[in-house]
Amino acid sequence: MKKILFYILPLLAILAVVSCSDDDEKVAKNATLSITLKFPEGYTSADLSETSVKVTNTQTSQTYDATKGDNDKYSVVVPSGEYQISVSGQLPGHISLNGLTNVSVYADTEATVTLSKGNFSGLIFKEIYYSKVKKNGKTPYNDEFYELYNNSDEVVYLDNVIFGVLEGTQGILPSGWMENGELMKICALTSYITAFPGNGTDHPLQPGKSVVIATKAMNHKDDPNGCPESPVNLENADWEIYVGDYNQKDVDNPDVPNMNIIKQIGSVLVDFQVPYTGNAIIIARLPQGTDLNAFANDESNLMTNPASTAATKYLIIPQEYVLDGVDIVNTNASKRVKRLRPEIDAGTIHNTTDYCGLSIRRKVHEIKDGRVIYQDTNNSENDFLIDQVPTPGIHPTSVDN
Repeated sequence: MKKILFYILPLLAILAVVSCSDDDEKVAKNATLSITLKFPEGYTSADLSETSVKVTNTQTSQTYDATKGDNDKYSVVVPSGEYQISVSGQLPGHISLNGLTNVSVYADTEATVTLSKGNFSGLIFKEIYYSKVKKNGKTPYNDEFYELYNNSDEVVYLDNVIFGVLEGTQGILPSGWMENGELMKICALTSYITAFPGNGTDHPLQPGKSVVIATKAMNHKDDPNGCPESPVNLENADWEIYVGDYNQKDVDNPDVPNMNIIKQIGSVLVDFQVPYTGNAIIIARLPQGTDLNAFANDESNLMTNPASTAATKYLIIPQEYVLDGVDIVNTNASKRVKRLRPEIDAGTIHNTTDYCGLSIRRKVHEIKDGRVIYQDTNNSENDFLIDQVPTPGIHPTSVDN
């Protein structure tokens, strides 16, 4: 036995040294990542302006900007690791081109990013206040609001526009809604799925105007039932998400019209809310004439999570009907999960800390004849400012740099 150990122990030591050496080399080595952009038919790099090619280490969240070289290729030198390439560019006529792909870089690597045209609907998220506060520094308090804005020069009708949160939580597990290594071209909605009421033309939104949707339309700062730590007074919100038919603990403000709840999925919560840890949210419009309640209860529009054995079915919205979306992720870099395809949001966004009482607000691109035009490249990382003092219903008077 001693003789066997005499020969085995040195061999194990050698193997350990080799293994550690290989691991160290794999982690420490820098490599060049070369990126080729694949354009939709009819477009070339000459059509693009304001192109951004960002490379993010999915293990550390460190982001690098790739630079353009010969033959329309982009390149960047990065430490070995797992990376996500995000590409955004603008075409004439308010059309964005976006692409997203993941790549392993442990030696000089070439990657191709397929670009897709994003939608320009005119109706966008102007501001999202999701971080909440803690009452008395202890109890999480829901004082959220979500502001929609007409960024176009034409009237937009809110009637039957759906507003919802995607299935899934931020954490260590990737999205289960994957197919062939990519996010599926659908949005699976959960919790309270809401929509504006109306018959098609009941709720016009003029160019340069916005509406504030409150989870609770009350003066959160000063109401005795509110929270002194809250930064918002929402008693004059334009719309309220009242869920009293599902949870009687919710309180209705009779002076503020309610959004319709077209479907409730999963746990019955006290309020509609975006988790403070973040999640993706969308607005969508189904084809004209669609009965939303019938659509939401049609079994063919419901689906279980492909990566789960749970029986819960979620409401499926085809991507082509999505007007705008924002991929809000965790403040913790190790728990960020991408849920929206690049055609909707090529980036992600988050505040610096949780329960901070601050919002994310879209950047002002220009002010034209007194009307604010917000930046909309379908990339939340480029389009939004983080850690903003909430300003429901108020629009900046100057352009953001």
